[in-house]
Amino acid sequence: MPTFDFAAAKHRVRSTIGSNKLGRLKLLIVPFTTHVGSVVTIAVAWFARGGSFAFDPASPKDWGAAALAIVTAIGGIIIIRNTTVPPAEMIVTRNEVSDLLAAGRIDAERSIDIVAGDLSWLSDDLESLVELKRQKPYVRVSLYYDRHRVSAHELPQVKVLDASGITLRPYPDGSSSPSARFTLLDRTNPATVRAFVYNRIAAPPIDQQRMDNLFRWREFGPNDSVVIDSFVTILNSIEQTNPPCMSIGILGLNNVGKTTLSQKLRTLLSRNYRTRIIPDQFRLYNNGSTVEKSLEILATELLNVDKEKNADIVIYDRTPLDNLLFLRLRANDYHAFSRIAAAVDNFMETIDMIVIVRKEPEDFTTPTSYVTGSERYRVQQMFESYFQTHNLERWEVVLRKQAFLDDVDDAAEGLRDEIIRIYHERRIAPYQP
Repeated sequence: MPTFDFAAAKHRVRSTIGSNKLGRLKLLIVPFTTHVGSVVTIAVAWFARGGSFAFDPASPKDWGAAALAIVTAIGGIIIIRNTTVPPAEMIVTRNEVSDLLAAGRIDAERSIDIVAGDLSWLSDDLESLVELKRQKPYVRVSLYYDRHRVSAHELPQVKVLDASGITLRPYPDGSSSPSARFTLLDRTNPATVRAFVYNRIAAPPIDQQRMDNLFRWREFGPNDSVVIDSFVTILNSIEQTNPPCMSIGILGLNNVGKTTLSQKLRTLLSRNYRTRIIPDQFRLYNNGSTVEKSLEILATELLNVDKEKNADIVIYDRTPLDNLLFLRLRANDYHAFSRIAAAVDNFMETIDMIVIVRKEPEDFTTPTSYVTGSERYRVQQMFESYFQTHNLERWEVVLRKQAFLDDVDDAAEGLRDEIIRIYHERRIAPYQP
């Protein structure tokens, strides 16, 4: 992709602003001459009434003429003012909108929030957005849009934005799109916050080129606090109803490499997504304690599965299913096991991607911490039985003992590509190969 030239864009913006200033001066000619003609007409009529401009306070005619002159003067000023376009508002073409946005966005120091609606404009602004992120990687760029209006030819461009580190935030499913389309810069800095709004003036003629469509461009700065606050409110509303994060469950026997794989996945995914690992709760809180304590930990784990709001992707390093199956080894009372099994089933159905990890060759003769070889074999059988009973899609990862780290790297890279595919399909836009 060619490098976008922001200096050239700013030069074009200066030309656009100059042209609009000249246009505003041209618009003044008719109202100004009309107003001058009215004033001259009143002055001539005033002089003709008595051969002088003297004002007689006792004359009702003089008071009437003075009132007419004042009304004419005020009316002319209003007409002239309404004819001119405010300095922060211009009529521009689509190409000029792209330059204005690029020149404004590159000056951001903290954040850029783009509320976009559909993405029909993306082909025009893609180069500038990617180059902006390259030059200013520390600036957080977020794009809010309607994922159901993304067309097939826009998908590659969406993926380019995603790979560039731009955060893609679809509107929540079932919610209406915000009526305003705007770009907000540095919303957390009252001294430099700015907003750009542009709307097409009217439906263009059929024979008009897209780049010749006319738009009304408006700019708001720190002093326009009411407008800025309304835009911030819209963003907060969208962010508070973001779609749930994508969940990945890493399953398997103990000591097969689930944690190593989870950490490698997080490293790869964190380059573009807010990625969190939910560690094995039994490893944190349990050391082979009673069945009752284990049930309490498992129940708490299930209650907290929706607590991770500040993430795009959540990786479960061992799921409640793993812990439930290991717990079954200890629970002689079947009812203690079964009363929580339904909740675990519901949880497993919500996971976006299930990954089963196993080690090759698997040794069921050597015990591990808290679990004997025969118990590990029993859990392996329960895993197989569970997935035969429940029709859940799953991915399998085999890690060889002699090439463990190499296999982890290869598996993580393959899973990353599949995770991104699923993430795009369910969270960003309908996926097409």
